Amino acid sequence: MDSNLIKIARRIAKMRFTTPGWFVKKFTKREKLKEQLRIIDTIELTNTEVMHVKQFFCNLTFLFFFSYILITGLFIKGILLNIALDFVICYLPETLFTRTIRLRKEKAEKQLPDFIDALTMAIEAGLNFSSAFNYVSERTSGELGDETERTKKEISFGISEEEALQNMADRINIDDFSKFVSAIKQAKQLGVSIAETLKIQSNLIRTRRKQKAQELSQTAAVKISIPLVFCIFPALLIIYLMPGILRLFMS
Repeated sequence: MDSNLIKIARRIAKMRFTTPGWFVKKFTKREKLKEQLRIIDTIELTNTEVMHVKQFFCNLTFLFFFSYILITGLFIKGILLNIALDFVICYLPETLFTRTIRLRKEKAEKQLPDFIDALTMAIEAGLNFSSAFNYVSERTSGELGDETERTKKEISFGISEEEALQNMADRINIDDFSKFVSAIKQAKQLGVSIAETLKIQSNLIRTRRKQKAQELSQTAAVKISIPLVFCIFPALLIIYLMPGILRLFMS
């Protein structure tokens, strides 16, 4: 997120008249918002600051519709529009954050098999897991690259490698990556070759992705049948039957 927007949001949050009121508190899921901000680390705001920004815009809408009511005299319409817009203000940030998290998850999921393959090759070349993870993360871009950099920072701050990887799995929230982290933990505990474990995980991820694509292709025919029945077939019936119906009525 743009640093200038974050600075503006923080200045707004410090204003006295932006203290969250009943409406903002009632229709803001604080725990969900806090978790979303934790996952999207590029938005350097707290959930309280986001609520202050919401209240700021709710205050603006109140002033606007108060003026609108005074000018037009349409009290009921002004109140209803104000309430509707306040609902949008309260739910819009969480909706945008949810969409951002979903898109990041999809991008990271596409990168995961290649990331594991690169990690496997680095370990087979003679590096231990920690060195291989650092090596591959430096050469990984995109969403997965950002997450690996964040994981490296956590490890440098003193968090254990297993815990940092688990935190990364919680943020990405991809089943395949969670299984990958569990497999790494088990391999370390049992003394199994990590390279072989990574190969197995990479093959499993690709197999599951192939199966998922096959399932989607099988359901495509059912999905296509709905627009065919309700949109295309009626149009074809009109094209073919209408001339005959018109001749019948004209005769």
